[in-house]
Amino acid sequence: FDDLTASQTSYDEAGYTFTSSGSLTDDGGMLSVATDGDEVTVTAIDGSSFDLRRLSVVDSRVGLQSITFSGTSVLGGTISETVSYLSDGTSVVDLTFGDLHDLVDVSWTMTSGQSIDNVVLSSLLTGTGRVDLNFGTIVLEPAGSFTISQSQNTIDFNAPLVDANTYTEDAFILESTGGFVKAETFGSSIRVLSDGSTVTLSQQDGGAFAIYSLDLATTAAGSTSIDFIATTLTGEQITIPVSVDGGTGMTTVADPFLAISGLISSIRWTTDTDVVVDKIVAVGRVQSVMDFADSFGRSDDRRIFDQAGYRLSSTNTIGYFPEGFVRPQSNATMIITSLDGRPFTLQSLDLYHAGFTGGNTLDITFTGTTSNGATVSETVAVGSQAGFDTFEFAQLSEVLSVSFNSTAYFDLRIDNLVASQGLPENAAPSVMPVAVADPVDIASLSAQTIVFKTSNLNDAIGTNDTPSITVDGSEVTSLNGTPFVVEFLDDGGHVVTPVAGEKYIARFRFLGDLVIPDGSRVTSEGDHALSILVENNATIGDNVTFDVSGTDAEVADLRVDFDGLLAANQSSYSESGVDFSTPGTFSGTGGNLTADNDSTQVTYQYNDGRLIDLFEITITDSRTGDQTLFVTGTRADGTSQTESIVYTADGAPKVLELLNESDRPSMVDFESVTITLDSTVAVESVVVDRLLQAGSGRAGGGDGGTGGTGGLGAAGGAG
Repeated sequence: FDDLTASQTSYDEAGYTFTSSGSLTDDGGMLSVATDGDEVTVTAIDGSSFDLRRLSVVDSRVGLQSITFSGTSVLGGTISETVSYLSDGTSVVDLTFGDLHDLVDVSWTMTSGQSIDNVVLSSLLTGTGRVDLNFGTIVLEPAGSFTISQSQNTIDFNAPLVDANTYTEDAFILESTGGFVKAETFGSSIRVLSDGSTVTLSQQDGGAFAIYSLDLATTAAGSTSIDFIATTLTGEQITIPVSVDGGTGMTTVADPFLAISGLISSIRWTTDTDVVVDKIVAVGRVQSVMDFADSFGRSDDRRIFDQAGYRLSSTNTIGYFPEGFVRPQSNATMIITSLDGRPFTLQSLDLYHAGFTGGNTLDITFTGTTSNGATVSETVAVGSQAGFDTFEFAQLSEVLSVSFNSTAYFDLRIDNLVASQGLPENAAPSVMPVAVADPVDIASLSAQTIVFKTSNLNDAIGTNDTPSITVDGSEVTSLNGTPFVVEFLDDGGHVVTPVAGEKYIARFRFLGDLVIPDGSRVTSEGDHALSILVENNATIGDNVTFDVSGTDAEVADLRVDFDGLLAANQSSYSESGVDFSTPGTFSGTGGNLTADNDSTQVTYQYNDGRLIDLFEITITDSRTGDQTLFVTGTRADGTSQTESIVYTADGAPKVLELLNESDRPSMVDFESVTITLDSTVAVESVVVDRLLQAGSGRAGGGDGGTGGTGGLGAAGGAG
């Protein structure tokens, strides 16, 4: 909006037109409106469809705010999305949208105290820039993305010294018999204050750890030798001689530490003032943060949120805000556990009290249960303010679970759950991560036929049938230069030892880059589901085909067909796990549902709390001519989406599909769906889900369950 001036009714930029029901105002290169309640509308200048991706907003109001964006879909009907955000009155807040796709226009109402900037819209790509993933009526949906980093802690000496003889960082402690001083000549490194000083590295809590490497330098001429003495968990002492040459700068010492075959309790060395130490790479307590940056870890029933190795569960649903925090429902018990079941320490939690209860302070008691059944408790006082406060815990150490209760209102917000665990007893030996080859230049490769073989069901141990990869018919141990390992996972994503006859997810984990050249074809075969995890970059060439279709797979509809059990003048009805209700009454005639009066609203939802995707409705209308059926879906956060389906009535059955251009449902993830019926309309069936069933090739699987290779399940599960 750099060219926006005051008092414009419309503004053009980057192929889009912004109009206002009042007038647009320039707020220092941002768009604002002159009057509270003015509506802003965006359209493409060439009339094409577009997506609204994100925008930035500054709001002069303080506290939790929200804006509802509504657009007209190219398929007809309205798509709406409400985005909430925390405002401090001055800062820029970025809003990201997930539902506003394939629009011909989008509108929202603004106040004069709101200003927007950096509106990102995207039209359909054409030509070589466009990639279509076509899977018929079943589409591969992403289960989410996350950043993988090395789990090692690097002690880089950026913190101040605790005292003359002690330095702490990343839950480790270094102690010197002769004192420490920062050696700024070599960056933020450290050295001792007197010759012959002994330095000891250990964990602050005395736990076991693994050491991988450290950086050394010396200002002395020639070569300096240092003996590192590691003490194992059994008390054995291992001496590791290391040499470093003077005048060469920092040298990373890694290979000598391969001599340590397991975890250690401490490592010490005697050194002089001319030796400088930096970047000690070790793993002790592994700290993790549940930052709720996305909602991919939330279960379908919205009572569980898994992330970063931990689980937040609730006796009620857990609401999610796109800004990256969660809200428990009223009067819910929240429970924190580790996914591997081992004890953990709850270090801190960010809490925000929206103040709906009317009080200034909210007291919350956190109760931890230890492995021997004892309990420890800690109470924090959360003030009512416009933003999060961080609360650190001192008592919740080495617990199996932590529980706390939400309020009677929806006024508690949770973010940045910080927890840590010690290394498990069966942790890997202290060895450096395996070095992998540099990635292959994709331009040097020709098209390949790549097959991921997940192995057969009856030989899950894989004695003669280990999961493998073939390239152009030949088995490989690395794919285009990158080695891989294969792991079996259960439905919860945990690595397990397979048992013959059971189904698993076969995960191919690439120890570096995954490179697939132009024109390649990637397929899969076997009885187990397929997962591909790339620890670094995934480089996929042009015109690469991923074909994960199963053998003889069939699409099966989860259809409610009112099979004669529906009687006259009922206000509720259940079939196939779906509950139907109405404020009035409906009746069953010949296996159809018919409203007893015009404009009757019939609402249906799963009785186990699952979310509904609406695929099709089959109706018969005794009228003639063009008619309209209104369908409204309501989500857990209260937002709704309404589709108006126009059809020509002639007394014959009509199948009304709610699918987009890719044959995917245009109405998804609803807690409930409401159909407005006249008494002339008989509903013959409703399809609320569409599953890929197993054929002879074992493709498919249940919703969220484990299926055969190539079967596609819902997000959150493997099919």
